[in-house]
Amino acid sequence: MAGYQDLNEFERGVTVGAREMGHGISEVAIKVGFSRTTISRVYHEYRESSKTSNLRHRCGWKMIMQEQTNGE
Repeated sequence: MAGYQDLNEFERGVTVGAREMGHGISEVAIKVGFSRTTISRVYHEYRESSKTSNLRHRCGWKMIMQEQTNGE
């Protein structure tokens, strides 16, 4: 089962779309094959920011690597 941060843009859109259409969390989880926690987190993120993407993968590690190469 895919983790919350492993979902691609399309999968997040399907999840949000199904929830917006009025389907329940458990129903969406069964249909798309993700956990209820994942469905809930994706939809909560969408409701707070009106975005379906998770930009967390763009922070942290990449900057640390750049700082290390520039600092040496």
